Amino acid sequence: MAASIGEYTNLGMPGLATATGTRVDSAAKHIMACKLDAKLLHQWSNASANDNSAQYMHSRKLQYCMHKDELVMNTTNALVPSSNYMAGAQAAYPLVVTTLAEISETVVPLLHILYASNTMTTFRKRAYALATQKDKSVFDVTHCASDEVPKIKNTLSQLPDLRCQGVALGQAFASYMSGDSVASVLIGGMVTIANGAWDMHPGDLVQWYFDSEESMFHANDTRDSEDKIEHRGGSRKMLMCSDQQLRRVLAGSEEEANFMQRWGNHVSNSKMDSTGAKRFRRGWADRNMGFDVSGNHGYGDGNALYGKKDSKRIFRIKSYQPAWEQKGKPGEGGEFVPDATPPQLIDVYGDKIRIFAKCITGGRAFDQVDIMIMTQSS
Repeated sequence: MAASIGEYTNLGMPGLATATGTRVDSAAKHIMACKLDAKLLHQWSNASANDNSAQYMHSRKLQYCMHKDELVMNTTNALVPSSNYMAGAQAAYPLVVTTLAEISETVVPLLHILYASNTMTTFRKRAYALATQKDKSVFDVTHCASDEVPKIKNTLSQLPDLRCQGVALGQAFASYMSGDSVASVLIGGMVTIANGAWDMHPGDLVQWYFDSEESMFHANDTRDSEDKIEHRGGSRKMLMCSDQQLRRVLAGSEEEANFMQRWGNHVSNSKMDSTGAKRFRRGWADRNMGFDVSGNHGYGDGNALYGKKDSKRIFRIKSYQPAWEQKGKPGEGGEFVPDATPPQLIDVYGDKIRIFAKCITGGRAFDQVDIMIMTQSS
């Protein structure tokens, strides 16, 4: 009997879309015109107060643009109701972004920690702490350079509630000087899109994630002493720390870098796959969207004249996987000490709210896969 596509994937064979170089089509498509959130992207840029905002965005038109086949995030709503975010108050079109642009490196790990929240209560508490900055025991930027502090505070106070809008069908620019700032986005139906860093199988729920967030998930299936699967590849590495440690991390203490490294690597047998095949597939997928990667030869978004889009600042897709929550308490030195309570398999709230589609035809990491977008019902 012929093997299924899922079996081919398990054997390391390409998925249907990659093997045939074709795209899925469906009769039912829901398409919506969306506008790039130029105001937010400019806020996330490195522009100085003296720069002409329109000229700055035009001169980097390809760095901020919405490229065909990219994952599109809606930015119309504020992360918390009490924040200063007002960009979408009177927008005629849904406002969207497809990249974190030049957002501060201080903000990126804070976003990682926010979306690692395992409950709604934790998520809301961290979101409020970041957006309002009222709880100094949780958030502090005194470790940052003095000239960076106002911009970081302004960025955090206006964080949007990122929700997946769909997949871009055309190209739009965050500048009225560059061309059309509105493009079509597929918000419902079947689409072929580049997979993320883990294998995907038919029937899997699909979530989005920050590309820079990759190390926060288990790279591969890991097994216990009895050779039973302990962690699924793509499941979240739960934060093994006390609240006190987390406050120090959010406050940017000296232990932040070491803690983030331990968080990303605390499972010794889950090193990321660095084989040539996976690396080449990733490069191929990124070059097809014009990112500035080796072998792009200056084409597309790699054109130095109008900016280079950083593939590490985009949004990717992966299968949603529940994670094991370990019970415990802080030890004498503040380290997390797990107790004898058997770990429980839980839905991680920060990941579950990012589910937006279902996999129809799977593939290997960075293969082209077919997904059915369900933003209206997810």
